Amino acid sequence: KRVEQQLDVRPLETKEELQQVKDWIMKKHYIGRWPSAVQAKLGVYIDNKLSSVLLYGATIRPQSGTELFKGHDGKPVMQNNQMWELLRAYTTDDAKKQIPNLGSMVISKGNEYIRTKTKTSDGKPIKAILTYADADVGHTGGVYKATNASYLGKQKPLPVFIVRDPKTKNEYELRT
Repeated sequence: KRVEQQLDVRPLETKEELQQVKDWIMKKHYIGRWPSAVQAKLGVYIDNKLSSVLLYGATIRPQSGTELFKGHDGKPVMQNNQMWELLRAYTTDDAKKQIPNLGSMVISKGNEYIRTKTKTSDGKPIKAILTYADADVGHTGGVYKATNASYLGKQKPLPVFIVRDPKTKNEYELRT
């Protein structure tokens, strides 16, 4: 119970925090790029110290929401924009040492925040969150399984193009 009391998930509060998060994603996350289409930047605070980040936004396959979730009549139960993707998750090594199983707790709390406090641009609730485990780098999805996520199977890889802004040198993902 103590862990739950000290763990808080909320939007990033300052420019300094956003810069810290960008540094983590660019320098320490295994992908090393800031994702496109970020719609929610959540900080995870342990005893009020920023220790993790969750980035959510539009999924790379917006039609997935209507393809995956259908009612008994075969019709989609949500619009495409009601399914977001967990685009990036990062937790510091110090925080992982401090709290066992922190990854699944962070993701669970972040998903709950999105479900209860976030809306689509047209005011609809977010009904599903999709995420991917990259088997090519040894990720098996264990942290997602620990949150009771449903495994939907392997997906055929999609081409990803990296575009670099010549002025700022920032890199952006473009997906087909």
